[in-house]
Amino acid sequence: MISYLTQEPAKKYSRIKNILFGVELVLTVLFLYVMATQGPSVWIRNFAEHLSDNPWISTAVYYAVFGAVFTAVTFTLDMYQGYSIERKFSLSNQSFFGWLKDYAKKLALSGLMFFVLTEMLYFFLRVSDRAWWAWTAAFWILFTIILSRIAPVVILPLFFKVKQLTDEDLRSRVLNLAAKCGAKVNGVYEIDLSSKTVKANAALAGLGKTRRILLGDTLLKEYSHEEIEVVLAHELGHHRRGHMVKILVFGAITSFAGFYAASLVFQGFSDMAGLRGVSDLAGFPLLALIFTFFALLMMPIQNGISRAFERQADRFALEITQHPDAFMSMMNKLGDQNLSDKEPGRLEEIFLYDHPPIGKRVKMAEAFKRR
Repeated sequence: MISYLTQEPAKKYSRIKNILFGVELVLTVLFLYVMATQGPSVWIRNFAEHLSDNPWISTAVYYAVFGAVFTAVTFTLDMYQGYSIERKFSLSNQSFFGWLKDYAKKLALSGLMFFVLTEMLYFFLRVSDRAWWAWTAAFWILFTIILSRIAPVVILPLFFKVKQLTDEDLRSRVLNLAAKCGAKVNGVYEIDLSSKTVKANAALAGLGKTRRILLGDTLLKEYSHEEIEVVLAHELGHHRRGHMVKILVFGAITSFAGFYAASLVFQGFSDMAGLRGVSDLAGFPLLALIFTFFALLMMPIQNGISRAFERQADRFALEITQHPDAFMSMMNKLGDQNLSDKEPGRLEEIFLYDHPPIGKRVKMAEAFKRR
């Protein structure tokens, strides 16, 4: 049975987050449009090239100035989304300075990653104005795989304390479940999510030797072993059903298709925008605008595929644990704890949800129990 104890604040929270998503999208598009058409991008390019005629250095300067301006424009919205709203709904345990510290870390990390991508993008644009899209797509895929591999051992510890799970009974149950699912994991770890949030979460993260099971301490404190076992069975279901490989293949296809489509559109608009060629740094916001629209068009498709995979993982969890009651109680508790809207509108689900709504997942478990 679906619990509706916290649905009024959950719906309000969801509505605000959706509005803020729309505001962020509009702000980003307007920013890129102004930069591309009203002169600022040309000014930044001229400044960068005045400092150095080395293309690697001028690209770095352009990226630094462009990134600084974009951060200044979006900081207030980022603070409202990441700190104010979470505090308003009692979902965050962070002080403002704690949030600011994490924001600075995220900014540095994302800045470094996009700096590498931007440098490589313009390198490929300089060496091949026709095939740059293929080389960039290939590099993007490789970069994504590397990030997936290092995330749990390099990036995650920058934000959370991670330690081996000390509950031997639960650890044994989880590892036995992983073995039963044919998943090789390098340990079971506890993350101190409670230092920042009241939300609960778990994951099967990493690739190869870095693959590990991660459990938030907020999950360990509030959920029974049976409920946690169901959560992990769901995560292991992704492994058993080959979802990671399928996502990688789909991501590769969409990356090549997206970069190819972007190359065609960019080639056509670059002349209209008065650029000196496809490798002109001033064309960066135009490229970013094209990528943004492509990502927006792909969103309902990607979310639809993701929801299908999540349903398969849910069914796998129910079949392998045979604990539908634990599944339903876990879902209801997770929805209440994380302030999830359990029954959103259909259009909202299609465009914004990469997981099935809690209500549908509980109903699936109820149907499984009645079999």
